[in-house]
Amino acid sequence: MRATGILLAVLALAAPAGAASRHAEPCPASVYGRTVAIDRQVRVLVDDAGIYRTCLRATGRITRLFEEDGQYSEGFVRRIAGPFVAWELGHSPECKNMCPEGVTGSYISRVTDARTGKVRRIAEGRPASLLLRPSGNVAWVIGGAPDARLWTWAAAGTRRLADSGAITDVAIAGDKLTWRNGDTPRSTAFG
Repeated sequence: MRATGILLAVLALAAPAGAASRHAEPCPASVYGRTVAIDRQVRVLVDDAGIYRTCLRATGRITRLFEEDGQYSEGFVRRIAGPFVAWELGHSPECKNMCPEGVTGSYISRVTDARTGKVRRIAEGRPASLLLRPSGNVAWVIGGAPDARLWTWAAAGTRRLADSGAITDVAIAGDKLTWRNGDTPRSTAFG
């Protein structure tokens, strides 16, 4: 009877530890830096060196996104949707505020698939707005009315100019992307 009691006590202690290890986070912030964005599928972390990484929470797959140097570059995560991370990185010229006329910084905008590490170059410049679906479809607006350009890019396709002009009120409504061009409402499939 005593052996049975000891066996039950050992099993009781072992069960919570086994259950906890099955649900342990494969992307602990203590290993990869501090968490800057998180959802059910992806965690984005930054370490002390300014390196941003995405971690696919189901598998622990790590993908490097970008690196800030603390002086001339600064980045941030715009959106997470499913396994996709939209991010931007801005670069300031070394002359910063004392640059000659016409010398400015630059921005790059990208979407990374945390499952594969594949990166799509969204824009050279900073989108006024950016929308991202868990399917990987992305839409963004460059510029402002009356000269704005609305771009879309299906995850498995190519980017295309959806509309241009006085683009406002860009939104996702179910499986559609909706917007206004001046007073005219418009939409396109966006699953």
